Amino acid sequence: MSNPISNNKPKYPGILRIAPANKGLAGPGAKGPFVRYEPILGQQVRFECPRDKLLGAVAGSPATEFLLARVSTLTVLNAELADLLRSSTEEFKADLSVVNQASRSADLKGDPAQVEALGIKSGQWLLVSAKGPDGAAALKRLQSLLVDEFKMVEIVENTALREMGFPGRSITSNIKIGRALVLKDTLDLNEFPVVDLQVEAIKHNRSLDEELAAHLNATADAIREVEETLDQAVAQAQASGHAEELRVAEALAFMFNGIEGLGAMKQELLELMESKKVCAAAAVREYIGRYEANKQSSDPKFQALFTDIYQLGVKLLAIKHKKSVNIREEIEASKLGEHIMLVAENIAASDSGVIADRRIDGAVREKGAPKDHLSIRLRDHEKVGLYGTRGVTAAVHTGDLVIVDGRRGLIIINPSEVTTQHYERLKTEYDRLDGFLKTQRQLEPVTADGVRLELTGNAAAVDDIESALNRHNLAGIALVRTEYFFCEHPDLSERTAEPSVEEQRKYYDRLILAAGDRTVVIRTVDIDPDKTFPYLEKPVEIAKTERKKGLGLCLDKENNIPYYFLFRDQLKALLQTKGRARVMFPLVRSDKEYETALALVEAIKQELRSGGKTVNEQLSFGAMIEHPDILKDLPKRAEFFSLGTTDLTQFVTAVNRYSTLNAGSFDELDPRVLKEIAKAVAKAAEADKPLSCCGDMGNDWRGMLTLMALGVRKFSVSTGVSDLMRFIVRSVKIADLQAMLKGLHGIRTPGEARHFIEEYTREQIRSGAWAELKKVETLLFLDETAT
Repeated sequence: MSNPISNNKPKYPGILRIAPANKGLAGPGAKGPFVRYEPILGQQVRFECPRDKLLGAVAGSPATEFLLARVSTLTVLNAELADLLRSSTEEFKADLSVVNQASRSADLKGDPAQVEALGIKSGQWLLVSAKGPDGAAALKRLQSLLVDEFKMVEIVENTALREMGFPGRSITSNIKIGRALVLKDTLDLNEFPVVDLQVEAIKHNRSLDEELAAHLNATADAIREVEETLDQAVAQAQASGHAEELRVAEALAFMFNGIEGLGAMKQELLELMESKKVCAAAAVREYIGRYEANKQSSDPKFQALFTDIYQLGVKLLAIKHKKSVNIREEIEASKLGEHIMLVAENIAASDSGVIADRRIDGAVREKGAPKDHLSIRLRDHEKVGLYGTRGVTAAVHTGDLVIVDGRRGLIIINPSEVTTQHYERLKTEYDRLDGFLKTQRQLEPVTADGVRLELTGNAAAVDDIESALNRHNLAGIALVRTEYFFCEHPDLSERTAEPSVEEQRKYYDRLILAAGDRTVVIRTVDIDPDKTFPYLEKPVEIAKTERKKGLGLCLDKENNIPYYFLFRDQLKALLQTKGRARVMFPLVRSDKEYETALALVEAIKQELRSGGKTVNEQLSFGAMIEHPDILKDLPKRAEFFSLGTTDLTQFVTAVNRYSTLNAGSFDELDPRVLKEIAKAVAKAAEADKPLSCCGDMGNDWRGMLTLMALGVRKFSVSTGVSDLMRFIVRSVKIADLQAMLKGLHGIRTPGEARHFIEEYTREQIRSGAWAELKKVETLLFLDETAT
């Protein structure tokens, strides 16, 4: 696809990128150009138009003021620069921040060590942002300082940019216009008060030594998690090839771990706790206090040392106390009302329940992955989402008007009136198509040549079931993700302990009742790298491998006792429900593993009966196909199977589904994955057992067509795409799909497969064979002239 912004050779290095008026996002004939901040190859940045055109293009009355400058010579240290900038501009009512080429930012009025961490060097371009009533005046003072005091040259004069765009990768293809809520991702030391261990010992009815031992064990567990986090940061920096990121990551790991396992910071903290009989918060405060003088040092290296130690201490305490930034509190405090767009470095799976909030329209993250559970929930709730949007948190402010274009993978900050009108027209067209598809909901999902399919939904709560069955007319629920019930209460607040068996039973009963006479499949807990429980330690194997173990983890009584008993309690609750339901075990790897689970089910049944309790005999049990091993030893007594294409892809291709770095390589249309799916279809047919697909592959129309061609006839899809998928099913012919499948046989890469399916579909529409798809062609293919 050609670059929609500019095809001209870059004329100047810099930090902005601009499109001529007739090629901007506002569309052909628009008067206003589009100014775009875009990190590109090697984290170098540039703008792609002559200086005079840039200045003329961005004139106006913006919400945020900017100053672009190139550092020709740097005659003072960065920390001294920060000191002078702060003292010279502190009289102004303005928030000043600087962004460097690595998309990091620092508050010019804040800690000078922040600016030192940017590593500003000669030859670099800086973008200084000022927000507030005195923003323009503050930048005017700053411009004078840069020229007169620091002898920096090549100042692009104080300019006003109203519109900025950041590229990312799309999770959904819809478009939303709303207000940004930038989520803070740091905690303060003051949020962890010092407790008296003697008082705590009395509360818990144990001796001081016993209380200290409990705190030491909890701190040691937190230390291990910090170590893992630091190791991951080093590995990611090595993979990315960014030397500066690697230097910082290795320095932090060295500071925390010491030499050859003889702990520096971590060891001293434990020794302080033990020798003085104090809690972790007290030990961290004392340790940090030793470096307090560094904070005021004129040497930026010492200042940076203090900052690193402080952040490591706070991180350790946050893990120990299982404390994180409360997103729901931030939503309430923002007073933004509805149409909120969350903007963050990342959002944990344990916080993903916030996506169900009706005020939230979507989320934009610098990290994340297309198949992590935040992305899945965005799709399930028909919200817009981007991930891998580097640098966006430094440029956007809470309250800024933003447009998130899921079709093109773009967030536009403070859009011009012209751009806003353009997107409102696009949104009107999307709403028209959405309205048309809604009129088709009552039609059966039968192909144009008479083959009946079954479309079902995914759920995590009763509301999800009611939406899928009543609003979207789906045939049932093929996947209830029970993990979220273990992470959060119904009011979406975080759990601090496992729900009781009775609370679980009531939850499952509500799910079964909501499904009525339609099928509901309840999956037992599925623990993976981005979806663990806040009150249980993450299993070591999962933390190290970034891969889940599925059913095997829950059956491992020797090494994962908490999860074994949690799984046992879940089965006990399910067996006491009323009504017909299916229970599905995740990631089963063999017949033997499945039989072990069934033996546990039988043991719990006997236990319940001996206690005089009734057992639900209307439950049937099945297995998820998420690992190729199961196809060698398909469970004989499984009553049904479900394809989990997302994890199957991870295990077949060895590409991490949770990695932002590998996101472009993760593709369920990989020919190796298609071969395994074909085997699964054949094996299930041979065993005469029903097979459905509940993986994310069915949410992509290309994946849906491929699965249909391979013989899958039952699908679980997100409600956000269910109307479109129903229409696609009714518009195509299985005979044509089988012809398409033959064309896929010689293809070697997922990219080639995706291109082939798209071109085949275009040809079928042109020929009239799939003529109905012409009505929704805008939703299937990006119109490259529409930007």
